[in-house]
Amino acid sequence: MEMQVDVRRHHTAPEMTSELEYVLIRRARHLRNESRAPETMVRAPLGAEQSLEVAYTMRAFDLWVHEQDLRTTLGQPGNLDSPGAHITRDVLLSALPKVVAKDAGAPANSAVVLDVHGPVEFLRTVRVDGEGRGSIDGSPSLGPAVTLSMDWE
Repeated sequence: MEMQVDVRRHHTAPEMTSELEYVLIRRARHLRNESRAPETMVRAPLGAEQSLEVAYTMRAFDLWVHEQDLRTTLGQPGNLDSPGAHITRDVLLSALPKVVAKDAGAPANSAVVLDVHGPVEFLRTVRVDGEGRGSIDGSPSLGPAVTLSMDWE
C-alpha cells in the first residue's frame, strides 16, 4: 500500500480527486456489466483464490471500515447503519469463532457474549467446545461467560 501512496505524494488535491472520479466511473461500469456467477473463483490478495461473492463482500467491508477510519480522523461520524455496516457486521461475526477460540485462546467449555448496541445491534454468543473449537449463535449464555458490551461505532 505504501508504494501507491508514495508515488502520489506530490499530487495536488484536484489531481487526486480527478483520479478517484475516473476510477469510480470505470469501476461502476465494470460492476454494472459483471456477468460472472458469484461462485466464480478470482484472484485474491496475496495470490490466493476466492469466490467473486467473497471478493465483493470483502471489498464492501474494506470500504466501510476505511470510511469509518476517515470519518473518525475528520470528526465526521456517520453512515453507521448503511448496507456496508451490515456487511461489516456479518464479516466480523463470521470470524468471531476463530478469533475467540484460537486467536484469543478462550478456554475449552467457555463462552463469550458480545452485546453490541447502536445503529447495528446484535447479541451473539461464541461458545468454545471441549476440543477448543468455536461456534456462534444468537442465544445468551447460561453458563460461565465473559460479556463484552460495546457501542457499534
